[in-house]
Amino acid sequence: MSKPDFVEIYGDGPDALICEGYFDGKKIASPEPGPNRHPLYVHGFANGRDDAGINRHGQTAQQRRQALKYILSAEGQ
Repeated sequence: MSKPDFVEIYGDGPDALICEGYFDGKKIASPEPGPNRHPLYVHGFANGRDDAGINRHGQTAQQRRQALKYILSAEGQ
């Protein structure tokens, strides 16, 4: 399965970055994101890893929601 074009699906916004990260995070062969990746991508990646049971990041769902709120507020969203 090829990688979907998340910008085409969601537009140029936070959902596209989160979904792209989630998609990559669910694949075991994907490396952990580096500092060049947007925080929204990293957020999605961590959720994908957790849902796939590949790597637990030690955060509760509430902590993840708070982190997402912080990222979005820093982005002016």
